[in-house]
Amino acid sequence: SLLEFVRALATYQERRGLWEDRISLVQQAIHVYRAKGMHAEVGQSLYSLGAIRQLQGAWEEAVQAYADALAISRTTGDRHLAARVHVGLGRVYTRLSEWDEADRHLNDAVALARQIGDLEIQAETFCDLGINHYYQADFVRAHARLTRASDLYRQLGNARGEIRCLNMFGQMAYRQGDYAAAEANYRKSMARCREIGFRWGEAFVLGALGNTYFDLGSYEAARGFHEDALAICREIGDREGEAIGLDTLGLVAHYQQRSRAALAYFDEAARLQWAMGDRRGRAYTLTHLGYVLADLDDLPAANAALAEAMDLRTALDEQRSMVDSRAGLALVAWRQGAVDQALVHVDAILSRIDDVGVDGIEFPAQVYLICYRVLAAAARPERAAAARTVLETARALLAAR
Repeated sequence: SLLEFVRALATYQERRGLWEDRISLVQQAIHVYRAKGMHAEVGQSLYSLGAIRQLQGAWEEAVQAYADALAISRTTGDRHLAARVHVGLGRVYTRLSEWDEADRHLNDAVALARQIGDLEIQAETFCDLGINHYYQADFVRAHARLTRASDLYRQLGNARGEIRCLNMFGQMAYRQGDYAAAEANYRKSMARCREIGFRWGEAFVLGALGNTYFDLGSYEAARGFHEDALAICREIGDREGEAIGLDTLGLVAHYQQRSRAALAYFDEAARLQWAMGDRRGRAYTLTHLGYVLADLDDLPAANAALAEAMDLRTALDEQRSMVDSRAGLALVAWRQGAVDQALVHVDAILSRIDDVGVDGIEFPAQVYLICYRVLAAAARPERAAAARTVLETARALLAAR
């Protein structure tokens, strides 16, 4: 059928990263289906368009396409499509950190999936609910939802779903500092990936293991895992994974004091993210790049990279991760002798942390150490107590690692 052909070609184009070609194809299909009065196919195609826009990070366009698909599902009475659309909307709102809206759509998806007896959508949605709670650091609810999803995936014989849950259990343990439990879950996931020949999943787990060893300070082991992950991403045409791998290898090189290698990795990652329109990933890479340039004493270039990262994170309303970029700007200002300007950044950072804590900050200990340096450089009596508190917090975070 035309719909099957569209889906097959669209999948090929997605793997090749040909987003605009894929969008054009789906829009043409929508036009043809509308002209023929094929409402069900229009709804399915709009859902596909929403999924593409979601993968692009074009959130407003994704929401609009999903909303149009949802309206058609109500007209046609297609509860299966409606459930799928609610899952898609839940994922978009999770990425936008709009937790309540994400919960609402995901719970609507569960309710519809139960009505039609679709265990696959139930499993998928429970997993997404777990991820939503994970991002909010509600680990008890996240664990419960992921356990429910894992049980359903096992019942269905869905190995990829099981792998997804194992990875989330690993990430949850990693985020809580239980590196042994994180590695155990990742190793189980790796074994399942290799059993079924799931190369993308294998690359993800290799990257996760690399992150675990990175946090343990085993940089050479981390480098090996990330190089293996990068090779697989290139093999299967996963450009987002390739960019993440390059960025992470840049971080590893930075911590190994291979600054020039780090710059090369970050430059390649940033170029790829620019080509894909991946603003979130580019903000991470530019922040990392800014810190390396600051270490190399190229302060104007460091400031430019960090300022662009701040602009991207402001546009995306990523308040938590913005702290790392702002700390880099404080570091650069301090190194340039602009202590008052650095203090403005430090005050904003500490105010933000007072409000929401350190969760979502990539390198909290580093942020606190920069804040301490700036406060100490200011040498103002009224800031002495704050400086001591910041230093003690930094030491505690480092000790906890």
